[in-house]
Amino acid sequence: MDARRAAAWTAAAAVLSGLGLGLVVSRGQPITFVPGPADNEYAFGFQRERKAGTAVRWAKAEARIELPFRVLWPSRLLVSGSRPGLASAAIEIRQDGGAARVVEVGPLPDDHSVELVPTGALKVSLRSQAAERNVSLQISGVTIMPEGFGAVVPRASVLVRTALGAALLTALLLAVGFSGPQSLLVSFGVLAAPLCVLGLADPFSAVHLARKASLFVPLLTVPAVLLPRARARRWLPVLALGLAVRCVVFHPLYDYKDVEIHHQTTRVAARQGAVELWRHMAEYQQRFDLGRASSGSGMVPFPYPPTFYTVAALVPLEDTEEAMKVVALVAQGLGVLLVMLLAGRLGGPGAPEVAAGLLAAFYPPDLLELLRASYPAILGHAVDLAVVAWLALRFDALRSTRAMVGLALALAAAALTYNAAPVHFALFIPVLVLTASLPPAVPARRGLILAALGGGLLALGYYGDFVRSTWEHAMQATTLARDQSLGTLWLKQSLGHWEIGGLPYLLVPLSGAFIIIRQTWPRAESRVLLAWVLYPVVILIPIWLSPEPFRYFRQFYFASALFPVLAACLGASRRGLLAPATAALLVWSGYQILRMGDGFFLVGSR
Repeated sequence: MDARRAAAWTAAAAVLSGLGLGLVVSRGQPITFVPGPADNEYAFGFQRERKAGTAVRWAKAEARIELPFRVLWPSRLLVSGSRPGLASAAIEIRQDGGAARVVEVGPLPDDHSVELVPTGALKVSLRSQAAERNVSLQISGVTIMPEGFGAVVPRASVLVRTALGAALLTALLLAVGFSGPQSLLVSFGVLAAPLCVLGLADPFSAVHLARKASLFVPLLTVPAVLLPRARARRWLPVLALGLAVRCVVFHPLYDYKDVEIHHQTTRVAARQGAVELWRHMAEYQQRFDLGRASSGSGMVPFPYPPTFYTVAALVPLEDTEEAMKVVALVAQGLGVLLVMLLAGRLGGPGAPEVAAGLLAAFYPPDLLELLRASYPAILGHAVDLAVVAWLALRFDALRSTRAMVGLALALAAAALTYNAAPVHFALFIPVLVLTASLPPAVPARRGLILAALGGGLLALGYYGDFVRSTWEHAMQATTLARDQSLGTLWLKQSLGHWEIGGLPYLLVPLSGAFIIIRQTWPRAESRVLLAWVLYPVVILIPIWLSPEPFRYFRQFYFASALFPVLAACLGASRRGLLAPATAALLVWSGYQILRMGDGFFLVGSR
């Protein structure tokens, strides 16, 4: 496609997306702002308290709320609030540039309506002369009631961001070989269409998420540039869809307690430097209640490498919470790409790659980890998966010293990214040596052993003291395990993972593994696959022997990527089965995702 036509399609995507969102949000429905985790961008001069399932915001003696809208025609503003535990007081409410209204606010919730005039930016000021403890009003919500179509519209910057995101996504799709209509359709379907649908029910959330679109679309430029054109054409739409789904963590009412813990830790790395965090990580764990577990008579910090926080602190974003989420999105996006890479190697390029990518993009356990703000685990999982993928693709290279050194460094990096990696590979590598030794034996086993020993020695510099103390506690915990019902304990640990997903996520990988391993047995990737399949069984042994330290362990997370890989390979191995099997599993995934959504969003009035 020539440059002129490409530019025309790119411009069409920008206009269609920006205009579509603008029309939906400006159609005159009420626009409600509810205080929540993301309100620091809009509410100033407030005291913030976090409580389970709610967000409490007290306005100080003087406070203001600035929303990303413009008032063009007369409308009404409803401010909902109260003064629980305090006496009634007069509160001055003023729209920027308009007349002030003084209302008497008591301890019970009430709505106070203020007439807006077309003054442009939507800024609401609150002021009280009698502010005990420097608080005036506890805000529960602000609602703008437009008097008709176009009375209140999004700021131009919001529409520009949406348009630029759609233009960039369209340009990337054109660059990897999609036609103009295809690029426009995918771009609109991934970005603008979901925002427009959300805008029909919740205009404020749609505008808020539109402001975040610029955070994930540029991430797609990396695979578009680095991957071969044919592969990028298959992978790019899947990755774009996967990242777009994960932008749910930017929803203004998304909330989980661990987000603030990780946020505080990341701010230490951003403000005081990574060296400070690495030197005093245990102290900050105690302060922020991060990575602690019961040991003996109290809670102690487990070794918790601050690699994730170091990386997040380097992201050039002013908001460190956004930086954390972007790193998590990149890590899970990398996981989707690695799943597609493995599926292409085991099941063949083309449809199996796309099927595996879609299943990985909507894999419920991975989305659950993101919603639970398990950011270091997510980054660690991506590194673990990268090491497994390298072993599957380049096992024979371990006959060279360079490859051995590279793998040793990769294993050490995995161990210093997340504290579960030493356990993962301490079990996976011996099983892989065993499977690679089965006839016909795969060469380069010696290189694998030497690389594993080298990586382990490097990681001991960080974990050495803890390994010694853990061993002592494990010996004590073994007695505890023997006093329990062994069958009950084993079932609890082994089946706990399947709370999200259920039986299909257990049976499909096992069926696929049998077929793929039989077809590819002489090759090295089949031995890696077999060791990977055996890992969920092997990990149950230390969990059974010593439940105390391992009850905090995500026992199957290391092997979770097996589901989309093997499900796609199983479908590809049976003619005509890939499309219906993938569709059925995606429907099941969607059902599970909807079920697990409760509990991660504040209960508000929207």
